Amino acid sequence: MKNSISGFFGKYRFNSVLFKYFIQVFAIMTVIFFIIIGFAYNIILNMFFNDMYTDNNNDLKRLKSLSETTFRDIEYIASNTMVNSYVDMFFKFGADNVYIGDDIDRKIANLIVSYKSISRYIHSIYVYSETNGEICNEVGKFKTDDFYDTDWLCEYKDGENDVFIYPRKISNTYPHVLTMIRRNDGVGAVVINIDMEKFRRIIKNSNESGIGDFYIISDENKIIYSYDQELFLTDAEKSLGKMYNDNNILKAESKKRAKFSVISNSADSEYYNWKYYVITEWDKFYDRYESIVRAMVMVCVLMVILSLIISVSVASASFRPILDIIDVIDYGKVKHPSGKKDNEIKYISNKILGILNSNKMLKEELKNELEVSQRYQALALQMQINPHFLNNTLSSIYYDLLDSCGNDSKISKRVMILSRIIRYSCDVENIFIKMSEEVKCVEYYVRLMQLRYGNFKYECIVPENLADAEIIRFSIQPLIENSIYHGINEMGENGAI
Repeated sequence: MKNSISGFFGKYRFNSVLFKYFIQVFAIMTVIFFIIIGFAYNIILNMFFNDMYTDNNNDLKRLKSLSETTFRDIEYIASNTMVNSYVDMFFKFGADNVYIGDDIDRKIANLIVSYKSISRYIHSIYVYSETNGEICNEVGKFKTDDFYDTDWLCEYKDGENDVFIYPRKISNTYPHVLTMIRRNDGVGAVVINIDMEKFRRIIKNSNESGIGDFYIISDENKIIYSYDQELFLTDAEKSLGKMYNDNNILKAESKKRAKFSVISNSADSEYYNWKYYVITEWDKFYDRYESIVRAMVMVCVLMVILSLIISVSVASASFRPILDIIDVIDYGKVKHPSGKKDNEIKYISNKILGILNSNKMLKEELKNELEVSQRYQALALQMQINPHFLNNTLSSIYYDLLDSCGNDSKISKRVMILSRIIRYSCDVENIFIKMSEEVKCVEYYVRLMQLRYGNFKYECIVPENLADAEIIRFSIQPLIENSIYHGINEMGENGAI
């Protein structure tokens, strides 16, 4: 039966090496992927914050440019109005002291109407003659005391610059206007009131793509412009601090922040004494942030799936060599070759095959030797039976000789000695024997040989401490036999051992 990865996993379950490989690889891949995702998330989040800051700053630049252009246009209209010949005459002589076909106040009124038609955000234009104490607008001329709007006169008298702009409410109520006063060397001024409601519409239309709130704040910390007209001329720090829950919103420099409730960008006006702000609440960016989070969650899910696929593949590939080794053990050959080139698995497989082949050969040799041993044991048993039979027969002969020949008969002595030697040799169970017993057996053999070759001398000295030492049975007898055959046989009774 062929081994398979699924079979081993089904057999050992969670104790399987395959499962442990899978868990290790999956854990490593997951940690690596989540580290990468974490870095990517931080990078994307920083890019997101940078984009928010950049968008907010771009809105600020665009709205600032529009506002500066608008105010510069108003200043240009004021300058053009001032150099008009009718206006110049009005400054110097008044409307009733000069005759040019028509009333001069009507000429100035027509000029004002034409400028108002060009610039829709202009609420009103006044031409003030300090010389005659008269004011001329699109309706006609008025004495200063009879004119309905004279709040700006205080600013005119107290002002030091030729051109200055300040916010106010006409007649201290409504509408909200931004008043520009263009002085003419102490003889009068051109006053242009910018309707902030109309200006607000222009800003709003130009900022449809923007999501921040646009503010113009004077150097006196008053709100000159806001989308919320109720904030007009209120304290900017208090009003905006309360609105955005940040009392330092105007004090901190514009900067990129990782954690914030609002993004605030500001820029100084290049021509006037105020600052522009674009403030955007974090909630307005939440949809974009949420889309990034959803994308990162999807990436995490995909990374987990990819980790699972890679882990299964790597674990299976790592388990394949183990499967090859198991096949070598089970079948004696590689069922799933790991490649044609030599590698560690082939080395281990070859070693295992070598060991298996060696074991097989050893088994066969052991079997053969066992068969030979059994034959020898049978033969030894047979040989053991024959000596016993021979010893018993010799003992019977010895006793018969004693009865017939007596104790001094050489034949009976030889039979007795031979019987004892054969009895000594029948003890095949004990290979090792005490030296004293071996010496005793040798003495029987020597006595037998003395009866044959003559009474040669023999002496055996065994130290007492060696008497009980064990030696191999019949290890001394061959030495004595060689001495007799090669020495005593030629010397006779003159020899000695």
